[in-house]
This record gives sequence, C-alpha cells and structure tokens, in this order.
Amino acid sequence: MKVALHPLDACWVRVTVGGRVRLARVMLAGEREEFETTATCSSRLATPRHWLTGLNGEPGRALGAAGQVVRATIRRETLDDFIAR
Repeated sequence: MKVALHPLDACWVRVTVGGRVRLARVMLAGEREEFETTATCSSRLATPRHWLTGLNGEPGRALGAAGQVVRATIRRETLDDFIAR
C-alpha cells in the first residue's frame, strides 16, 4: 500500500505506519511525503480539506472539513473507503 500526502497549505500531520511514528510535524504547501507499507497506516491531520492524498496512485477523498483535526486508519482491506470516487 502506498500513501502520499500533499498539503495545499501549512498543516500539521502525524503518520504512524505499522505502529511506528514516521512523521510528526507541520508540512508546508508544495511538500510531498510518501509511505509504502504492508501494515496499517494511521494519520492525524489538522485542516484535512487542505490536503491532497494519494492511495496506490489514486486520489484520496477529503477526510473532513476545514478547521477540524481528524484521525484516519487505513488498512489494506479498507483502502477503497479512502479513495475518491
């Protein structure tokens, strides 16, 4: 499973992959982080409407409204729930 994060504005993010924190910081507009894993990927995003995500090369859906802090746990069996349709 490949997860890509692309903030449209400065936003805070924390990503845990397979139980290990892989990223915990403010990402700036234009930055890109990618994670490849066979394990569960959990993320906590501030202002999720300001993010573009990619999941296995497909665009991800919005996870919440502007101003919210949201948590998402992506597993191989729930991946389709997070892909934009």
